[in-house]
Amino acid sequence: MRYLKKLKKSTRRTRFLLALLTLLFGFSANAATYKVSDTPAELANLPEGAKVVMYNIGAEKLVGYNNGEVSKKEIAVTDADRAAYVFTVKKRGSTVALVNSTSYGPQVTYDSGFSFKWSTAPNYFAVYSGSNYTQLYVTGARNNGYLAFSNSKMTVTTSGNYDTSRWNFYEVTQETSGSTGDGAATVHNQLKAWQTNAGYQEVGYIGLGNKNQVLAMACVSVSADDVPTLTYRLFGHTGYLSAISVYARMRDKGQDYTTDKDDKGKDKYASYENTFAHIFDYRNPEKNCGALFLGTTHEVPAAGEKTTFTSNLKLPAGEYVIYLVANVRSAEEIGGLKNLPLIGGAKRNFTRVGGVIDMVSNKTINTVNNYSGEGGGRVLVPKFKLLYAPRYENFATSEEYSRYYRIPAITRASDGTLVALSDARKMHIHDVTNSIDVVSRRSSDNGKTWSDYVVIFQGSQSGEDCYNWKGYGDAAVASFANGTVIATAIHGFGLSGTKDDPATDVVWRVSRDNGKSWGTIQTMERSLFGNLRGNISPGNICVSQAGHLKGKALVGLRTSTSPNYQSTSKASNQRIYCMTYDPDKNTWTNVTTGWDNYIEVSGDLDETQFVQTGENEYLMSARYYGTGFRKFYRLKFTSATTATVTEVSQSGMTLAGGCNG
Repeated sequence: MRYLKKLKKSTRRTRFLLALLTLLFGFSANAATYKVSDTPAELANLPEGAKVVMYNIGAEKLVGYNNGEVSKKEIAVTDADRAAYVFTVKKRGSTVALVNSTSYGPQVTYDSGFSFKWSTAPNYFAVYSGSNYTQLYVTGARNNGYLAFSNSKMTVTTSGNYDTSRWNFYEVTQETSGSTGDGAATVHNQLKAWQTNAGYQEVGYIGLGNKNQVLAMACVSVSADDVPTLTYRLFGHTGYLSAISVYARMRDKGQDYTTDKDDKGKDKYASYENTFAHIFDYRNPEKNCGALFLGTTHEVPAAGEKTTFTSNLKLPAGEYVIYLVANVRSAEEIGGLKNLPLIGGAKRNFTRVGGVIDMVSNKTINTVNNYSGEGGGRVLVPKFKLLYAPRYENFATSEEYSRYYRIPAITRASDGTLVALSDARKMHIHDVTNSIDVVSRRSSDNGKTWSDYVVIFQGSQSGEDCYNWKGYGDAAVASFANGTVIATAIHGFGLSGTKDDPATDVVWRVSRDNGKSWGTIQTMERSLFGNLRGNISPGNICVSQAGHLKGKALVGLRTSTSPNYQSTSKASNQRIYCMTYDPDKNTWTNVTTGWDNYIEVSGDLDETQFVQTGENEYLMSARYYGTGFRKFYRLKFTSATTATVTEVSQSGMTLAGGCNG
């Protein structure tokens, strides 16, 4: 019980850390949903990486696999079943393979006859496109074997004349549930925010004293010498705002923010225009991202009041993103922090503010999300400071050197210094094998000022494409009483691959002076995590305060089902290897649980975090690809290397998604 009391007492002290963390993690108020296209796609023409569902025409069912074959009538996907039904398209020349997020896909083999099974090594099929149907087949000694669904199960048939072997493949996109600016329900994704005359309400945390904080955006086409006039509304606690301003940026329509091409000149990765093409750097909008200042007012309207704003600048013809931004009163201006309600707890207790752009120069703006009913999409916190911001390459004065930043981690060192890490994803937004550095900044005054960058892990871009790049990423960090700080990362190929693909390693570096300097990079023995591909879950690492693990770190190392380089290991599901780190010996040790030395359940466990709840007791929260989105376990250590594991009931718990745990 005394450990829970310590946690409670530390809550007030850590609110400022929470604000710093959330500026990096971001904030999401929407649930993830999945949009299935209305019409079948030409499977042979889909790009590598496209997401599809398999619909058998004869059975009139979607078919999938997750710890067993599943099927259903409805052509729809939810968070609960997308792991089974959504398949990623893999291409090899004109042939196609399908694999879902559980690493399984259909496999047809021939050995004196055809056979079918769901496999973690699905084969590549030849594709035949008929009139309103598609067939997948492999060639045997005398005839073809067609992928089929008959008698309520997957099978193979040598006849292509029946609907049992005929399929429709529907593309799937992930979207966010929201509503229009006037509250009408809709389903959308962020791409819709970048259509002409479309808008978006910004979400995330916002700190006292911050300037130029985006409340809403709109994409518009401007005629020559137009003087934009905006009609907008504010939501929530507008009394915390001291000024409203408007900026415009020439839209980067069609801007290619990736560089890795296939042999046809197309991007191997995300090639669509997205929010990263519309960076607004509040620190200095004109210098860092080329924004044009259209004017400001200190007469902040009341919540819900329709207000008109006329620009003091004529804009050249073109397409623009218009930003409605706000300055927030400082703690002194509101009479001290006691006048800002505490953050945390239920969402209804958050102090929110926001806005929406209704019209620009008589053009109605269709806003794709809506937070007016909740008081706005921005949540007020005591302190918000931007540590890592994407570079905007068109402006040489932009301060940052990486296109994208993701996966933050922060710790307080033994001397009180804050050490904040982040992936610097220089070329693409995606994970390794990308060219990624892990960078660090330090603050010795509780976050008021920060040091320059220190590159802890330097990624390589020496290969001809992303497949050969050797980056680092998904950093985790912990600090110890003796001045030690440890940073871990994944290095190399990534979590999916075969024994013939380049290696995936778990690496770490140690600082003995509270994060000022770092020792050499060290690599963990792959046998400690079953010779599979895996990484230590990113973020803040739990350091034990008492008991068998006192002074040691406890981590969850998640693995995929894929074998590491030159390994024959494999697993039916993703695993969590519980491991401890001794800062004095600089060594890692496996923890033996009821599953041997790992935790494995059907449905796939993923990133994991621990919190100490008793002298030898810990609560484990794990991302989970199944019903409920997360699983919780209690670990009770009976020695420094053994623990009993008990699942905690999630009755009544509803999460928006696996990451929101």
